[in-house]
Amino acid sequence: MASLRQARSVRWLALCSVLVVPQVAGALTGSNLRDLADPVTPGGVLAYRVTLSDQTPAAPAPPTCFNPPAECVTMPVTCSNPPPSCTGSQQAGFVCQNAANNGANCGVGSPPVADPMLCIQNANGTCNGGPNIGLPCSAPDGSFTSQCPGFTFLCKRAVNEDAYCGSTAPSTPQCIGDSSNGFFCADSLNNGAACGTTAPDPSVCQADPDGGTVQPNPGFCLSHPSGICSGGPNFGLTCTAPHGTTTAECPAAASSPGATTVTVDLPMPAGTSFMSADSGGASNGTSVVWTVPAPGVCAPSCAPLNANLLVDGAVPEGTVLQSQATTTDVDGFLVSATQSTTIARMQLGALTLSRGSADGRGRFSYRTKFSLNTTESLAPGSEAFALRVSNADGPLVDFALPAGQLPESSLNVFTYKNRGAGLRAVVLRQVGPGLWSLRVRASRLSVPVVTGLTITIELTIGNDLFTQPARFLVKGGGRRFVATTAP
Repeated sequence: MASLRQARSVRWLALCSVLVVPQVAGALTGSNLRDLADPVTPGGVLAYRVTLSDQTPAAPAPPTCFNPPAECVTMPVTCSNPPPSCTGSQQAGFVCQNAANNGANCGVGSPPVADPMLCIQNANGTCNGGPNIGLPCSAPDGSFTSQCPGFTFLCKRAVNEDAYCGSTAPSTPQCIGDSSNGFFCADSLNNGAACGTTAPDPSVCQADPDGGTVQPNPGFCLSHPSGICSGGPNFGLTCTAPHGTTTAECPAAASSPGATTVTVDLPMPAGTSFMSADSGGASNGTSVVWTVPAPGVCAPSCAPLNANLLVDGAVPEGTVLQSQATTTDVDGFLVSATQSTTIARMQLGALTLSRGSADGRGRFSYRTKFSLNTTESLAPGSEAFALRVSNADGPLVDFALPAGQLPESSLNVFTYKNRGAGLRAVVLRQVGPGLWSLRVRASRLSVPVVTGLTITIELTIGNDLFTQPARFLVKGGGRRFVATTAP
């Protein structure tokens, strides 16, 4: 019996070992990488910014003693036909159990050694519950079969694992009938006995101790006296505290010291070269590298890391440059999401030209971004502005403002407004290092008939000229045209 309990205890501990061992989280440092201008012109400055953040996962809950109480579980009835065993000892000998030849000698040699092959498998098992409990069944051990209907009650997570734990409640006898036909006992040990002629007399009917319903009885199942630690350095070791409670027997793992510094590596995309970096960043030939205080040290005043790279003037327009920042501290490394930057002089947002319902009713709107190289600079408030859209037949729209017509309305924002016909509004805004956005709106225009759909957009600010080819898509029955740079 002791060896049987030990085997069941081992199986129980093996079942519990599927618990996940909580690990004390390391103080990992993550990063967010973004460009400060997109697009960037060939020969322009690609400005990156890296913002560090503490990505340390939440600390796990303290370990507890895992020792859930035994349960009496309702389960479908199966056919019980376990393989035979050869049990005993060298002193007393070995005999077959759970076998067709129960009690037969299964020891061989001298001193004897158990040989289970001498024990014959039972041809039939028995139903482990239900109305046919104890009756023979021919299915394999643990299988469902119509020979064993109903449900049974078995102990789980118990010292007496899989022991039957059902109990039958005594029946409640009844005296049923009427004054015309008499009264008789039902659901009782003396079913059918008369229990009154003109009125029922339930005292005549006797309770049947085996005639009630079968119910689970948890009192039959023996809980394990000890459990195991759910985590920490003593994971899997024995503990005696109640289930789910913390105990000195199950200490928490010691926390690892947090990182004090972090190394940031930002690869320089092909076609770029190092210009500058703040916070002590330097180039190693292929990357910009910083070693800075970890967020846990400098928070809440951690400054972002900035690097400026020079894009080679030979990089073709339309090229997409990509990079990812890698942060490494004593607990490991994390890689940021990929940042993609388009190399282009101009990037068309939208351009729509409408001829209107009659001459003088045309409308125009335009939105774009454009980028400067390192030799260019803008002073829109004191420079002339011109925008022309033309095709092979000549200009379709042509706007010009003399110097001084684009005053600075707020920081790095230059605005022109007009209530009359023609050019109504121009908003020029610096949105990043060397990067500008432009919005133009015009109305009450005389737009010529558009025959050629290939167009050229020319933007002139001071001495700087920006040119972009595009083509029109025809909309609205030939009276509205939408520009695209797609092939």
